Amino acid sequence: MRVIDGIDFLLDRPAGSVLALYHCGQQTCAPGHAFGPAIRAHFLVHAVLKGRGQFTCQGHTYALGPGDAFLIWPGVSTYYAADGQDPWTYCWVGLDGEDAEEMLRACGFSREQPILPQPCPAFGEALRELAQAAGAGKGHYALLGLAYSAFGLIAREPGAQGEGPGYLARAMAYIRHNYPYEITVADVARQVGLSRSYLYKVFMAGRGVSPAGYIADTRLEAAAGLLEQTDLSVTEVCYSVGYNLPSAFTKAFRKKYGVAPLGYRRANQQRR
Repeated sequence: MRVIDGIDFLLDRPAGSVLALYHCGQQTCAPGHAFGPAIRAHFLVHAVLKGRGQFTCQGHTYALGPGDAFLIWPGVSTYYAADGQDPWTYCWVGLDGEDAEEMLRACGFSREQPILPQPCPAFGEALRELAQAAGAGKGHYALLGLAYSAFGLIAREPGAQGEGPGYLARAMAYIRHNYPYEITVADVARQVGLSRSYLYKVFMAGRGVSPAGYIADTRLEAAAGLLEQTDLSVTEVCYSVGYNLPSAFTKAFRKKYGVAPLGYRRANQQRR
């Protein structure tokens, strides 16, 4: 589907969304077309598809072209204008929610760094696909998936500032959400766009434990909670936290807590 140029698609935002998409679209600007100075109430990201323009924020003016992207931070006054000879075409998405700032920082954006550190033409094309999907009437979760895919492209770009903490937070969140399944360190590395060796360095620097150790700790801590708070059998607890073999689960649990699962249950349920 062709994007209807200049249309700003307003999007539904279910209550409680950790990432809320407000609107998206594409604009081919006339020579010299400008917006601002103005402030926004939410994050607004523009990605330049072609042409050139300027973006002014907090006393700094940036000359931008194809592959560049800029972030408007909530409450910060900005001004941007298309070039008089080669006006830009850009896509945009407005977003907010509890995951928004962390995700944008993982991409290298901040209040002090409103420009994408490295040009990434694929990011602009991904936002264009998001605008196409919105124009086609796709639902909230389909659009959310496209948005995460788009920002995943630039979160992996070399040169992103503060990438260690951003990658660590994303990896930990992925593990916390998926530990009941058969995830591996390779799965986590693939999800956040790092090599296994670099992911190991990120975890050791930020948590003092390897990725494999963090997965195991997450599973075993969840198992301890189930043993304390439910009447599930040890086998059921084992399968509920991502282990396939009760014997392997019991061995790992004993190593961490110094007691077998049933012994742990008896000791902790007696305290309740």
